[in-house]
Amino acid sequence: MQSPLKPNMHLPRSIMTEFDTLVADIGGTNARFALVSKHDPTSLNCFETLPTNGYATLVKALDHYLRKNNIVSLAAMTLGVAAPIINDRAKFTNASWVVDRAELAAHYCCGSVKLLNDFEAIALSLPYLAQHDLHHLGALQLRSTDHSHLGVLGAGTGLGAATLLVRNSNSIPLGCEAGHTSFTPENERQQQVREYLLKAHQRVSYERVLSGMGVENIYEALENNHHRLNAKDIFARHLDRSDQIASDTVLEFTKILGQFAGDFALTTGCYNGIFLAGGVISKQLRSIDALTFRQSFENKGRHRELMRAIPTAVIAHKQPGLVGAAIAATAGFTHE
Repeated sequence: MQSPLKPNMHLPRSIMTEFDTLVADIGGTNARFALVSKHDPTSLNCFETLPTNGYATLVKALDHYLRKNNIVSLAAMTLGVAAPIINDRAKFTNASWVVDRAELAAHYCCGSVKLLNDFEAIALSLPYLAQHDLHHLGALQLRSTDHSHLGVLGAGTGLGAATLLVRNSNSIPLGCEAGHTSFTPENERQQQVREYLLKAHQRVSYERVLSGMGVENIYEALENNHHRLNAKDIFARHLDRSDQIASDTVLEFTKILGQFAGDFALTTGCYNGIFLAGGVISKQLRSIDALTFRQSFENKGRHRELMRAIPTAVIAHKQPGLVGAAIAATAGFTHE
């Protein structure tokens, strides 16, 4: 793995105007921004996180960020967004924002605006992550090669996924909406969860069970009185062993995560490694039992041996999406 990009949190304001490229990683809950210098595209500067629900539009959030950092013009911007990009436009699934490439270019008189899915951005970061940026699940170690096919998926506000095709010095990210495929239960408890959720929804996608909302959905379905509890509290009750339903919820969440990750590897052919990202996973790593995850991941019948050879790891780097956006800013990848 190459050396990771490192944020510069303490840049003097006197030289902030030299940065001409903005990069962003925008999810359903948080929008993360940074600036990249044309002289040093490998360094993220002026990092800041803003809540998406605190601003009516992306432009208002961007204006706030640029004013705060004394940026009066931009030559380019590259945005990773938590939505499919259709005809240079993205409508968020788990937020109210709409992103239009042409409108952004006109509003900021910006010569280049690149849009990519937020998990495409994370995928682009994979070859740049160091070993200390990863927490391996199982004994197999992930390693970077010049010819590989990698997958990344993550549970946060929603459930995102993408793949990365690496061929020599070229990395090609491919976004998808795998999180919205239909959830398939593999035991009675999971079937109970699906049947409960079907009462409120026409169908049950994996995002309904593999996200912050999904943890809460599982708990509500398993709890006798169908009481709803915050995901953070569910994990806390599991860790202090004060709530058996919370522990059952975390167990099923981990199993379903392994099932989905295994299905994703088989569907996409990402046999060189699967990476896990997203706040629900990275912030609750103590609750994710590696053995339970791997057993579910490998439980693919006649392809069990194939699955056993696929390494899996949680991304511990705090800003892989911004790293990938910075890489895309200086590379040829674009949805233009």
